[in-house]
Amino acid sequence: SGAQWPVLKGKHQGPVVVLLTDDQDTLDELEELLQATDCSPICTSDLRAGRGLLAEVGDQVDLLVLDMDMDGLRGASSLRTVRELVPDLPLLLLSAEATTPDVQRVVTSGMVRSMRKPIDHALFGSLLTDILHPERVFAGDFTPVPLSRSHDSGRWTRARRPGSTRPRPA
Repeated sequence: SGAQWPVLKGKHQGPVVVLLTDDQDTLDELEELLQATDCSPICTSDLRAGRGLLAEVGDQVDLLVLDMDMDGLRGASSLRTVRELVPDLPLLLLSAEATTPDVQRVVTSGMVRSMRKPIDHALFGSLLTDILHPERVFAGDFTPVPLSRSHDSGRWTRARRPGSTRPRPA
């Protein structure tokens, strides 16, 4: 049930992004990046749980980041399942390999973006901005969220813009 996902119990900041991958390193890395960009990530490596989440509360989700290299994922048929559950949900597909023609057809059908692994952090931030805040592109202010890794903690945070005196959000 949706109650198992604390982010959906009420107050959350920023867009809700579901991250579905069975690669723990990718999951940890992208969860940090999503939090650093003021998103509310829901991360899982369980395909069945992800499908159940989308079926129950997909209308509260702003973006699905789906690792196409997951065991048990069946390419275009899995994407059709997502579309049946949540027709208008934007998707960001991750893959270490070039996309297959079936998946490429889905990508070109709209509301789907793709990105190769390993993750390029600047590109990931740009894609998030493009998908979650498309008005910024049309307003001519397409500035990806700058991210930097803290030397002390090793965690990803918003980078302070040169000359900025505004404190960074916590």
